[in-house]
Amino acid sequence: MAAHGYMLHVHYTVDPSNVDEFFKHLRAALKHVTAEEKCTFFETTVKRDTGEIRLTEGWAADLDYLMNAQIKKDYYKPYFEAIEPLLTKPRKLLSLAVPDHLTNSIPCVFELFERLPPEWTTIKASHTAKVDEFLVHLQGLSEHVTAEEKCTFYEITVKRETGEIRLTEGWAADVDYLVQIKKDYYSPYFEAMGPMMMKPRVVEIFERLPPEWTTVKAGHTAQ
Repeated sequence: MAAHGYMLHVHYTVDPSNVDEFFKHLRAALKHVTAEEKCTFFETTVKRDTGEIRLTEGWAADLDYLMNAQIKKDYYKPYFEAIEPLLTKPRKLLSLAVPDHLTNSIPCVFELFERLPPEWTTIKASHTAKVDEFLVHLQGLSEHVTAEEKCTFYEITVKRETGEIRLTEGWAADVDYLVQIKKDYYSPYFEAMGPMMMKPRVVEIFERLPPEWTTVKAGHTAQ
């Protein structure tokens, strides 16, 4: 197990007219998942116009537990049976270092991200050398971003063997504010990290659901 556990990203797509129906079934499963001692974070976000729903889960557990124990909990069966007819695309599981024998036996797509130590997470009320250099620059930026009043959540996860880095940010702001943001501290960040990037960065914006759809357990995040 990675020292700080794993972030599991589950991406569903349903017809936009079925989003609320999907949430009805998700809410029933949600109370069971967030009651699990090893589940340290859970948030649901949505793009209503396209029917895309993303679950972001933090687990203080190893992959063997997640794939061979957690996923077999009884409460998942009625949930999957109920949502399966609503899905317009197969669900995608985006997690961390899943062994080949597991990915071959589960009909999902996996990506693997290691959770960084608590100081890389902020919540209010081979490639390794380059990755570490990138993270040095990113930490400088994160200090500015997390100081913003409208930034309510910030976490960095990394897939070291491929050099993939994911930022998950929560903002109490509208889309116009986010896409027009022109803070001065971004310029040196982009200039420093631009030459290190092998692919253009990808930005996706999802609507946050009300607080009852988010669970954060004390102990994982820095105070």
